[in-house]
Amino acid sequence: VSWRLQPTRLRTGRWGHGMGRANTWDDLYVYGGETSGGPTESMEKAPVYDPPAFSGWSDVPFNGTLGQRRSFGDGTHDGDFYALGGNDGAGPIATLRRFVYATTTWTDITQMNPIPLEGAPLLEMSGDETVVTYGGLTTGGLPIADVRRTDLPAVDWWTDHSLPLAVAYAGGASVGVLHYVLGGDTIGSGITGVVTEQVPWLHTGHPVAPLPLQRRGLTAFAFGSRLYAVG
Repeated sequence: VSWRLQPTRLRTGRWGHGMGRANTWDDLYVYGGETSGGPTESMEKAPVYDPPAFSGWSDVPFNGTLGQRRSFGDGTHDGDFYALGGNDGAGPIATLRRFVYATTTWTDITQMNPIPLEGAPLLEMSGDETVVTYGGLTTGGLPIADVRRTDLPAVDWWTDHSLPLAVAYAGGASVGVLHYVLGGDTIGSGITGVVTEQVPWLHTGHPVAPLPLQRRGLTAFAFGSRLYAVG
């Protein structure tokens, strides 16, 4: 593995942001996150399908509002981006917003049984309309172990089962039909390297080989059958 620094940086430095592509040939989008001035709702995009011709980042004008937030659950479903919860600078929030790619519009999605939640990975079940969140930080600064799920487009959250420990800011990734939750912060007992393999359709999960280093706020992704943890 070798890393290459692209010649241009984000127009606005940020962390705790969302990221996605509407399809394989589309630009890479980043949205929301924490900046030097606090949480933002701004969006940027860059063409990454041809890295040698990388031309840099540009601001994305949009309709509607994402709402200033960081550390939210982000995901892509049917070419649209989703942002669940996060922190608006005052504490965890519960709102769910969808970016309709075709119209470049953020819309609010009505939810049943929402809870304020930040630092919870949001993953989609393969070949299904179901999305799942794992853990997260809720009101009072307490992490939870809840595995919560809902079906799209109707959003009615329910608790499906529990992680082996309450954790926030974990990494999350899908490998085929399986979900993996990596590391995170237990707050009371510190940062962990625990990795759990989740089997969504069986409503269960179990620990697998832990990370070699304890970490929180990492990005996890899969390429083929391999799982990567970065940061």
